[in-house]
Amino acid sequence: MLTIASVFVLGLAACPKEEPQKTGVVAQEGGITPETELPDDKDTRKFADHLVRNPITKFKPTDASSGAELTWNVLKFGPKNHFEAAAVISAGGETVSCEEAGRWTAEKASSGTEGIINLDTNKSSCPGRSGNDKYRLQITISGDNYQVVMR
Repeated sequence: MLTIASVFVLGLAACPKEEPQKTGVVAQEGGITPETELPDDKDTRKFADHLVRNPITKFKPTDASSGAELTWNVLKFGPKNHFEAAAVISAGGETVSCEEAGRWTAEKASSGTEGIINLDTNKSSCPGRSGNDKYRLQITISGDNYQVVMR
């Protein structure tokens, strides 16, 4: 476990990947509500509703060049602008299950299938993770898949 934490801390300063990741979609009931904080336009509401109904799977929010690899196996967006990620962190042949959570916000979407989501983590049980990370994701909905690019 110390190996994973040490290797991962070294990678926190690494640049995020710019190549789109294709991730799967797992449908669930529910969607955005009147309490969901969003820009007030039809495209953003459609885009956000899709995210809340369909979690992102197998997403890697960090660059693995440090030797440690973080994977959010299931990233769920809640209707009250919270998110939860069931994760694993792997390094040196070891894998540890962990969780991360925080708040999400949406910028005005460019269409009903493409937009920018900002994630601010405020909780992490993952070794070497502070729980204070911020991500800006450009997400494109493509059929049953998401394409995600770190911005």
